[in-house]
Amino acid sequence: MDKDKQKILINTIILTMIFVAIPSFIFANGIESSTIFTGLKKLIEDLGKALIVIAIPVGTVITAYCFIRRAAADEMDHKKWSNRITTTIVSTIGAILSGVIITLVSGYFK
Repeated sequence: MDKDKQKILINTIILTMIFVAIPSFIFANGIESSTIFTGLKKLIEDLGKALIVIAIPVGTVITAYCFIRRAAADEMDHKKWSNRITTTIVSTIGAILSGVIITLVSGYFK
């Protein structure tokens, strides 16, 4: 057997052992009460809330920076900074909407 086949065989055996052993002690009372599920649920909720809170000030600061740079730019760079302002505003709105969607979806798991 060459080394690649040995690595694949060893990894397959390890993964099989993990998949056989883990469910017996993690999901003993059902997936809803498992430590991994409740921790993941809280992590996703916190991520959604943090995304909403952080996106607004960061987007505002970056947009203000782009406006300042556009005001100091010459004619050639003016259009580039205008495009960056548009991209920043759209990205900020996208981040806020993503946070709202994450928070909304995670609310269904309560």
